[in-house]
Amino acid sequence: MPPTKRLRSVSRTGAPAIAPPDGPVPEDPTFETTMSTAQAYRGQPAKRFVADLAQRIALAGDLAERLETALHEAVANAIIHGNLGLSSPRQDDLDRCVAQEAVIARLLERPDLSRRTVTISARWTASEIELAVQDEGHGYSEPPETPAEQGRGLFIIRTIADHVATGDDGRRLAMRFAR
Repeated sequence: MPPTKRLRSVSRTGAPAIAPPDGPVPEDPTFETTMSTAQAYRGQPAKRFVADLAQRIALAGDLAERLETALHEAVANAIIHGNLGLSSPRQDDLDRCVAQEAVIARLLERPDLSRRTVTISARWTASEIELAVQDEGHGYSEPPETPAEQGRGLFIIRTIADHVATGDDGRRLAMRFAR
């Protein structure tokens, strides 16, 4: 996987990136899938991707659940905020949340938006797994730091992952997990 340009790194522990492993690594330690925004919205890409990943490498303990939860949040952000360009309604405003579902349905009827892609990729070593989600939206300059500023997706991801980095002007989110 080529390096991502302009990364902004955030580590849950404050430590730099996890060092490469000393042990053996599978011959092809990568896995990737790309789908349209409409397919990603209507499917269960996080669940399917992690299940496919688990067929390639061992996911011990609660790692599969952590990967799936973080990936679900990252894909949801790529769809809603990235490819569809929507902001989050206030979490305590149920009427706005319901109204946003109708807006999403209308936006998914637009071919220019529904055909934008979401790419999920994984690469791994003996000591870590990196998941990345890439969208085709407009990106952002600085992600919100607290859940009160927007939704809770990035907050959840930062809590679950060992390291989080954004790239490609906010269109790519990479998450690392110790194995």
